[in-house]
Amino acid sequence: MKDDGQIIEEYARAFEGHLAGSAQDKARRRQELVGHLSDAAEEGELAEALERLGTPASAAATFAKGATLPYAPLGRRIGAILIDHLPLIGISAALAVQAIRRGHDISLAFPPWVYQEDGGFLHGIGVPLALLWSIIILGVLEGTWGTTPGKALMGLRVVTENGLKIHVGDGVFRRVCLLLGPIAWVDWLPIVFNERRRILEHVTHTVVIGAGGDRAKAMSERQAAGGVE
Repeated sequence: MKDDGQIIEEYARAFEGHLAGSAQDKARRRQELVGHLSDAAEEGELAEALERLGTPASAAATFAKGATLPYAPLGRRIGAILIDHLPLIGISAALAVQAIRRGHDISLAFPPWVYQEDGGFLHGIGVPLALLWSIIILGVLEGTWGTTPGKALMGLRVVTENGLKIHVGDGVFRRVCLLLGPIAWVDWLPIVFNERRRILEHVTHTVVIGAGGDRAKAMSERQAAGGVE
């Protein structure tokens, strides 16, 4: 039979797995949770405390509730896109050069169409590999670490609407529009109307936030608790 310490440790580990943010931010939140549960255990009310908190995922959402999520600046998002999609950009440019050499009309398209008649080896192999990187690999990185190489360099992170870690499936799904070729830009239409999130970000309930997100959340929580900076 597990003792209170083991129960708290397992719950805290699962709780931390749902958190987004830096290792320092996660450690701080976990410490707060463990302190709360330890106090409850000393009073003989651990079971009641866990029942109030619900699942570790629910507890993580409760701890993040009310935190400010600063939307990422558009300029930095564009910079992250350019870095993350360098393979796809490179393939698009190479296809344009190939068309010129063949004496065809230049057909600049980004993202490139998945299928293109007479696309040749470059299109048949290069485009699928570039899309594999842009959709699957970057999506898995976002779901695992909350960021991608481009977003990390731009100081950006992807979280849920509640400020929690996103699922790998959502990280991949929020990128599937790239399979539509140039039509993928429809996903960005809300940005034209001053909306801060893409269509698929609304569908997956995800948000891209700036690097100050973790710090801002911590300050908000301390101020709400009457802490002093």
